[in-house]
Amino acid sequence: MTKIKQKGGLWPFSSSDEYTSYETTGVNPGVIQYLFYFVALIIVLLLILVLVHYTIYPIFKLRPGGNGIIPLPGSDDSKQFWLDIKKPLEIIPESDSGLDSQYDNWSMTLDIQVDNPTANTGLPRVLFTRGEVAPNVSPVFNENDTITKINPNFNTIIYLDKLTNDLYITIQTVPPGNILIPEIQSAWIRNVPVGKAIRLGLMVGSHILEVYINGYLAQSKTYVNSIRGVAGPIQPPSEDIFNHTARVYN
Repeated sequence: MTKIKQKGGLWPFSSSDEYTSYETTGVNPGVIQYLFYFVALIIVLLLILVLVHYTIYPIFKLRPGGNGIIPLPGSDDSKQFWLDIKKPLEIIPESDSGLDSQYDNWSMTLDIQVDNPTANTGLPRVLFTRGEVAPNVSPVFNENDTITKINPNFNTIIYLDKLTNDLYITIQTVPPGNILIPEIQSAWIRNVPVGKAIRLGLMVGSHILEVYINGYLAQSKTYVNSIRGVAGPIQPPSEDIFNHTARVYN
């Protein structure tokens, strides 16, 4: 609050010596100066962080599951399923998954615990599928057969080897001019621990597949051709595999 004294009357050329007191409110100039310095400091720090982000190390997390320390507001469009371990896992319809018909550039995490790798052997033990619902499977799985004998139309499929506790994360790509015979692209994680849960991270890029174990990059696989355009519901393992071989959650 500032008091101002004014000499003279209300009319021009007044010779009155009376002083009139006015009271006005305002902001202390010192406060404005400190506020200016604070805003300038914030701007400089942001510029430094942006420079570091694009040149040295990712600072801002631009998408869920991506690298970075500071998540940007509005960048998290993730959803969570299979959280209640006391309830049977249900198929997630394509419309509820949040992915719709997006074939690539998506990521996820999945908690996996292998309980008994010697159960349900002879066929690949499927733990997760994004794609069409698989038809009835023939009990005969020959040496040269691939996972497409279990499910020929998938976007991503995760399964244990038919005999061991090796884990495969597989997608399909389409060679130019030969869309009827897709190529199998797999990341192979050997010797997944038994009786101990791991968190599997997965990033399906347009030309790269990245697999993370407990937050650390375990394997990356690049491919030239585009991912096959197959969408569909997200499917958990069969009840037999879930109860005797391996469990998945979250």
